[in-house]
Amino acid sequence: MKKDRSKYRFNNIWHEIQRRCTNENAKIYRNYGGRGIKCLWNSYKEFKHDMHESYLFHVKEHGVKNTTIDRVDNDGHYHKANCRWATHKQQANNRRSTIKIKYKGEEKTILDWSKEIGITQEALYCRYKRKWALEEMMTQPFNKNRFPVKRKRFGKGYYWNKAHKRWIAQGSFKGKLKHLGVFKEEAAAANAYKQFIQSLS
Repeated sequence: MKKDRSKYRFNNIWHEIQRRCTNENAKIYRNYGGRGIKCLWNSYKEFKHDMHESYLFHVKEHGVKNTTIDRVDNDGHYHKANCRWATHKQQANNRRSTIKIKYKGEEKTILDWSKEIGITQEALYCRYKRKWALEEMMTQPFNKNRFPVKRKRFGKGYYWNKAHKRWIAQGSFKGKLKHLGVFKEEAAAANAYKQFIQSLS
């Protein structure tokens, strides 16, 4: 039974690679074939010859559902030298580490920046995904005890963060909290919140 599931999964991975690289009607195509990424295996037979043995070993260690194909170079093609098997968690970490941020004339990966500015890769990635302003994303001190954070609220939409000695402005839209900025002056935080409210009207 397990062998059948394993074979079915391997076949699906091959077809998914083809869809990513060649099917212009697939939504995911823009992230692969649309970026010039190709499958350099000319047939399923070639793909199986190169990848099946290592696939079975990974399945034995991590299970069928937790075995995915991953490219070492995120901008590279699908071929033996650039492909490996990875768990879903490893895939997520690999995607984070290949995202590049340009700051003060330098372009580096999230992993490299996290080491340089002294916060965790996960924290910097979270800021990036939440679309923080670049300067705040790269300079705001990291509070490992952020949840929960002791904070005294001085006005609707902004508060004084004692640990960082800054005013933090934030607003809520469709049930989601939106970070509006970090400020030295209370008036600036209040104004950021005011502008946010006006943008919703």
